[in-house]
Amino acid sequence: MTRPPVAPGLLDRLRTRFTDFPLIERWGVEILDLGPGTARMRLQANPYTCNPGGDRVNGGIQASLVDMACALALSTAFDGAMPFYTSDLHLRYLEPADGDLEAEARVVRRSARSGILECRLRVGETVVALGTCHFTIKPKLMA
Repeated sequence: MTRPPVAPGLLDRLRTRFTDFPLIERWGVEILDLGPGTARMRLQANPYTCNPGGDRVNGGIQASLVDMACALALSTAFDGAMPFYTSDLHLRYLEPADGDLEAEARVVRRSARSGILECRLRVGETVVALGTCHFTIKPKLMA
């Protein structure tokens, strides 16, 4: 089954909306691409994102990137609105994140009340972490 494309201009609207989010600038986060139920983001390895004295991206920051990428992927079903909140996040670290991270998130399943997504974090071609997120959808949050 082919999904309809995302709304025209959605990528630009979300980039503009996130510009004022302080983490975007400090963490060097960029929204790379959106598709129906998918999102790709990049995070820079820098002094704000790495463990002290090193070039490895902190595990908590990796979890935040997974959460953001999954939220963006799910938001494509709501024209960029986010009438949901994270109710569960699991992240399995596979390798040290020794460089800029790219997150690829996709919706695995969505119902009227929840969304389940998966996300892969890569440094270059190496998958360094695998994550899953569960979101509780509350349509009244759209108002």
